[in-house]
Amino acid sequence: MRFVCLLTLAVAVTAWAGVDNEWQDQYTQAARAAALKDYAKAETLYAEALHTAEIFGKDGKRVASTVQGRGNLF
Repeated sequence: MRFVCLLTLAVAVTAWAGVDNEWQDQYTQAARAAALKDYAKAETLYAEALHTAEIFGKDGKRVASTVQGRGNLF
């Protein structure tokens, strides 16, 4: 039973890390698009990053960073 719990925890942590990497990639691509003045693409990518960031909680630093980056477009 203990092994099953540890295995479940290991899988959950790995999945969580995958979501964090997904958010980081989306955020980086959005920032790059903004730097290149491709504001339409940046807006779309920031929206995707925000959706992913909210998985970690609406009050998290990922959400704050994404909203700030998105706000800088305007």
